Parts: sequence; structure tokens; C-alpha cells
Amino acid sequence: MDIGTAKPTAEERRRVPHFGLDAVTPDRHFSAYGFKHLAEAAIAEITARGHLPIVVGGTGLYVDALIYNFAFRPAPSEAERAALGLLSVAELQARVCAAGLALPANARNPRHLQRLLEGGASPRQPRVLRPNTVVLGVSWPREQLRERIAARVEHMVQDGLIDEVRTLSERYGDVEALRAPGYRAFRRYLSGELNLAEAKAAFARGDLQLAKRQRAWFKRGSDIQWLDTADRLEAALYLITERLHVLPDSSEE
Repeated sequence: MDIGTAKPTAEERRRVPHFGLDAVTPDRHFSAYGFKHLAEAAIAEITARGHLPIVVGGTGLYVDALIYNFAFRPAPSEAERAALGLLSVAELQARVCAAGLALPANARNPRHLQRLLEGGASPRQPRVLRPNTVVLGVSWPREQLRERIAARVEHMVQDGLIDEVRTLSERYGDVEALRAPGYRAFRRYLSGELNLAEAKAAFARGDLQLAKRQRAWFKRGSDIQWLDTADRLEAALYLITERLHVLPDSSEE
């Protein structure tokens, strides 16, 4: 899933080492619990070499699980997962509230509710940021964000997104990973349900909705330093240097 996930290119990965890519195949279940362990191992390895680990991501539960050291229950059995899949949205919401968990940003999405119940991130532990951590958020004006998303969709199509969707669909079928906005939209294009322009618009619309949910989730985070100035890079370097006492260096990861 190289193109539709905006995975860093081979050139970008040569310039800056990236961790956590190609961890599982699209048909494998992956959770915030698995991400947390993978990320912690990468952070320990990078730090041991005297470098600065930078965590980049947009999925709120996954990021919070890492930076606030969430505790998790053991992974559910297939039977438990299947039972959750039979519940209505209202029933899932009731279980989330009964467990003392906060509803996800998209509280009407049954998949998000199921994943939250499966992971069981503990809400009762103190919400304390992990040591030596600075959390930076990039804030874009809505219209500029809309333009950037539309441009990204065009670039992905030019880079071969349609062939990637076709290959993945033939290999894995209707798996959850291929229900993300871009893959879902272009699977509908390949089935003849949408024309190319409609598929692009559906992809962009889905990403805008995702960005809105991400904005709502992260706006609740009191530890986030928002970079809404004209020179975001300079502001980020200042905060990293001030809070972590790290001097900017071109060799840092």
C-alpha cells in the first residue's frame, strides 16, 4: 500500500531513516496496542544511538496510546471480535461509555467503536505525557487544506494509484485496509460505479472528513503546541531546542 497511504518515497527514506513501515500485510489485523509496541522499540533503538526520534502520524488513539503510555487489555479472541461485530452503533456506544472510555471522534462509525472496545485503552490512569517529549501540531487554514488534499489525490493518480488499487484488490479482496477513503473510492471506479472525476472527488471528500475528525480529536490535547505561524519549521526548531535541549543538526533523524 505504497501510493494510497502516502508512504515516504525510496528517495525520502534514503535521506531520512523511517521506522514502522511495511509492518504487516493488508489482510492482517493491526491495532493501537501493536503500534505502541512497534513505536516504543523504534524510539529505544534511535535514542540508544544518540539521535532524536520523531513520531509522525494522524490517528489520534494510536498517537495518544504512545505518548501517554496507555495500558491495554489482552487482544480479544476471534469470537469476541465477531460478537462485537453484531452489535448496533447504539449498543457499541453504550459499551464504550460503560467501560469509562471516551467516544472516538467519529462516534457513529461502528468499526472505530469496535476497535476502541477491543483495545480497551485504560481511561483511569493519569494522563501524563511521556518524559522528554514535545508534541507539535500543524494547523492549516481549511481552504488551503482542501487544495492540498485535492493536489495530493492528483499526484497519487499520476503515480499509479489505480494500478495499485487493482493489484491489492485482486490479491486481498474486501479487507478492512482497503476501505480507507482513497482505496474505497478507486475500487468503486474499477467496478464501474464511479467515473474518474467522481472517484477523485470521493477520495478528496473522504480525506477532508478524516482531517476534520483528526482536528477535533487533537484540539482536545492540552499538551500540543500548535504551529500556525508563517514559518512553522523555525517555530518547531525553537520548541524542540527549548524543551528538549536538542541543538538542530543536519545529521539528526
